Amino acid sequence: MSGLLSQDRLHQAPVIEARPQIPWDDDPVEFATLLDVFYKQGWVLVLFCMMSFIESARRPLFLVDRPPFREFSSLLRLSTKYQVSSIRDALLDNLRATYTPDPNVGGVTPTHRGHFGDPQPHPNEILKLFHDCRMDFALPFAFYEACVAGIKSLTNTDPSVKLPPVVLSQAVRGFCTLKEWEWKLARSILFLDRQSHASKRCRPLDIRSTDSGSPLQDVLRAIYPGSGIMAGDILHVLDFQNGDHCADCVRRWNIIKQQTKIELWKSLPGIFGMEPWAEIYSKGSRTT
Repeated sequence: MSGLLSQDRLHQAPVIEARPQIPWDDDPVEFATLLDVFYKQGWVLVLFCMMSFIESARRPLFLVDRPPFREFSSLLRLSTKYQVSSIRDALLDNLRATYTPDPNVGGVTPTHRGHFGDPQPHPNEILKLFHDCRMDFALPFAFYEACVAGIKSLTNTDPSVKLPPVVLSQAVRGFCTLKEWEWKLARSILFLDRQSHASKRCRPLDIRSTDSGSPLQDVLRAIYPGSGIMAGDILHVLDFQNGDHCADCVRRWNIIKQQTKIELWKSLPGIFGMEPWAEIYSKGSRTT
């Protein structure tokens, strides 16, 4: 930012009515959002409160629980570009609350839909933002959410959500690998030995093909009708309830489901061609 308005650049700039004209390649609305942090009443107060850990009743855009994506994106891009570390660090802290995995629960974290407020952004928009701003700790889950939205969404050619070729290539490879994980979990549940228990009230699984294109979703619907899980969203498969199935089957299904979640989360960065979690967080602890 200081280089943008340096004296050397001001002296070399064309002058109109005694005022130097500085070429600006940023979107004016986005840059206005950044300037609001410094000049609007209430924003400076909260920057001070962040540094002194004082809770403020007037919370800025990047500290609210569900920040609007457009403004959040503007602040993240420009604070990264101009190295405004105080704002970028606050944005990172906001994201870590959602995207940092919890190994004690298998890394099941809130989805993007739970992080940003309405109107909801397209998963590709979030993936592009995190990639452009080098948000490595959030990228694996952003890739995952983009893949869960489906191949049509992932390969959307609308200019506002179209992924760059390199990012799309990573995502498509990961999409194919996630399908293998989906088949693995579906098979593990479907072919579980159900003859090892005494209960006779446990009905057989009635697997019917649907238009979801997801074998896992077909199996889940057979176990737990109305579960509402998106096709292939392994990390958010709900716990199974007894219902029409005996407690022993339900217990073993839940063990398989939880083990798969933990294994998938550990493998998630590698699925998308990234370093392991330990390397990602080690790098994140040294730089932002």
